[in-house]
Amino acid sequence: MISINVTTLVVIRRHGRSAAIGRPEIWGNLSMINHLSLRDAVLLARDAGADPADLNPIWGPYLPERAHPTPAPPAATFADVHLVIQALTAPAVLAFSVTSAGSTQEIRIACSEDAAVSIAGPPNAGARWELIPAQEVMACLSALLPSGGRLAAAAEMTTVADDQALAFTAAQQQSIARSLRAGATVTDALDALDEVDPRLRDAMLSTADRAILAVSMINTTPSPGDAARMAMVRRWNAGNLSLYRSDSARLVDGVHPVPDGDVLGTLIPIAAEATRIGAGRAAA
Repeated sequence: MISINVTTLVVIRRHGRSAAIGRPEIWGNLSMINHLSLRDAVLLARDAGADPADLNPIWGPYLPERAHPTPAPPAATFADVHLVIQALTAPAVLAFSVTSAGSTQEIRIACSEDAAVSIAGPPNAGARWELIPAQEVMACLSALLPSGGRLAAAAEMTTVADDQALAFTAAQQQSIARSLRAGATVTDALDALDEVDPRLRDAMLSTADRAILAVSMINTTPSPGDAARMAMVRRWNAGNLSLYRSDSARLVDGVHPVPDGDVLGTLIPIAAEATRIGAGRAAA
């Protein structure tokens, strides 16, 4: 059982989501939780009275399955639970991972009206939860980028058209799938194709730096024409010829060669929008 006095914690619906309200002095004393997995965090929130429907949709994969017995959550203090609920019910969440030199770093940042919570580390092995000022969101994201590489190049805004993506034809995708099922390497599968764009081949074979950004935002103060919900997954991988961007789950579905500054060119406005939506401010 969690070691908190539940009478000091009330979970209410506010702006379409839950919010943890407790003694005013508690929030100012929150700082950090070490080694708490996302699945255990969801259990803590549930046992404290949070409605799973009020959690940001990005946490859906960590909800316990109804068909299986649910384990008890770990022991936690009132402050721990308050911090967890603040993060899980935040309207704006950014999940960012960067792989470089064979090592992957991950961070999730939940932006709400009070502040932001960074959740650093592998989600299943026990992450570090820390309260941060909203103005530090961008710094936390950019800290994962390896210096000197394509991913960390100075920000450059890029606009691309879906129909201009480099992509394999349906016949080429089928050929690649057959080759891989037969035990061929990706290189051999591509060698068997005719007329493959060198940049597409470069994107497929690159083992250099790569990054993934997932975004889930619930806009509680949408302007006319704005979507009430924004969800996006974007991938980048650095090749020898270019930096490549994809909004698809698979590179074979298409990639866009983009300037090296595209990563920061995406992160900066997304981080600003997340902090705005988290604070419940209307667009300027």
